[in-house]
Amino acid sequence: MLTLWQAIVWGLWSVALVTSIGRVILRHRVQGQFHAEDYFALLGFIFLSALTAVVTVVTPIFEMERSYLLAAASNPLTPLPLPEAQFIAHIVKALKLMFA
Repeated sequence: MLTLWQAIVWGLWSVALVTSIGRVILRHRVQGQFHAEDYFALLGFIFLSALTAVVTVVTPIFEMERSYLLAAASNPLTPLPLPEAQFIAHIVKALKLMFA
């Protein structure tokens, strides 16, 4: 299920895709060659794509954690949404993806 934040992230990624393709086409038609800033722009788009994929994977995990923490703040006896080992494994996976 696509959340609001994921829709925003993928929408902005789509804008970056269109502008990157436009930049490559325009540069090739106008100058016929690429310069260093074109390669940096494409490299930046590749990094943006990787970050967008990580956000897509991590967002549901952190939203589940957030909803649990908000519920636990009002009622400390709130049960975990998953078994403890699985809940911790999800959080560890998300943190590894974020900081890898």
